[in-house]
Amino acid sequence: MDISDASNRLGYYVRVTLKGKSQDLGGFLYTVDPSSGNVILLDCDMTPPNARVIMQHAIANVEVDSERCLGMKTMDAILQRTSFVCDDPAWLKTRRDAFIKYLEKHRVPFRQDENDPVIHVLGRARVEPPYVVTSVFCDNQIIGKRVQELVIKLG
Repeated sequence: MDISDASNRLGYYVRVTLKGKSQDLGGFLYTVDPSSGNVILLDCDMTPPNARVIMQHAIANVEVDSERCLGMKTMDAILQRTSFVCDDPAWLKTRRDAFIKYLEKHRVPFRQDENDPVIHVLGRARVEPPYVVTSVFCDNQIIGKRVQELVIKLG
């Protein structure tokens, strides 16, 4: 598969053989940078699922499994990208409610208002929609990191 063919293969499971290595890397093809040829795969074998960048110069071969495919919206949701989640108010409410229940269950002090989407955690951190790691804001680095860990554990 070359770069020009990649746009037709987004979402398909691929196996990338690296130059000079006997190992293959697998994942769902998330995107290919058109200028550099770098490949981003969604690796669902990791917990939690993660994006993996493979530099174009390290790629010897790419094999596509046409039987396994994920849609872009599904991959965005797995990676918790704001471009997808922010479009769905029901998902945001479910995510917010789940985060609040998680905080209550673990007795983490927080403050929230039904009319305000922001959740204030530990008196210092703000967690804004879509309630993912990148939506945690805090001036105190230690508290911010702790709140990010809570969001990660939420799933």
